[in-house]
Amino acid sequence: ESVGAFARVLPVERVRQSEALRAALRKVRSRPGSGPDAAVALARAGDPGSAAPLVAALLESCATCRTAEELGATFGPLGEEGVQGLERLAEATLPFGTAALEALFEIDPNRAEPLAQETLAAALEEGCVPGPLLPVLFAHGIDPYLPLLEALEARGCERARLRPGEPVAVGMARPEGTDSGRAAREALASATPACRAALASLLGMEPEGP
Repeated sequence: ESVGAFARVLPVERVRQSEALRAALRKVRSRPGSGPDAAVALARAGDPGSAAPLVAALLESCATCRTAEELGATFGPLGEEGVQGLERLAEATLPFGTAALEALFEIDPNRAEPLAQETLAAALEEGCVPGPLLPVLFAHGIDPYLPLLEALEARGCERARLRPGEPVAVGMARPEGTDSGRAAREALASATPACRAALASLLGMEPEGP
């Protein structure tokens, strides 16, 4: 733990300028407890080869404990290696842990978008609506409501055939004066009456139209 506490407060420039310090951090980055902090310190300093050990350390400790901003600052200095590491971390934590995906959107949106869409499609195929993923998609220009409607249509507009049983994305769908609220209402308006009621139930909204 003392090693981890030391690694947490190390200035990035100090790590960059000292090969001896980097070598010491490499030795402990796979250890339980102190490993994740050592891996983070090396990655932020742009130490080549740091992405894979960092992903492993995060997955073995708490893969969803770090914010998107923290992950971006950690993987970003590693360039392409860091992008690949974020992709692996996002794949491991999605569809309900979204911080790695959000960081990937900031660093390389062209890599993040297909991963996000494929994750949503795979979850819906299994009959699961990943609520935390929906606002991330919408924030980056991907409308999640139409895929939800299509998933309901594929199930005969039976709301009970999609999990969870409680409404999802209520905070983004209900407000009328927001882009996300307007998009939700457009999806409702495009649905058949039976699917409109199912989609409204899924989103915690009142059905609109005839």
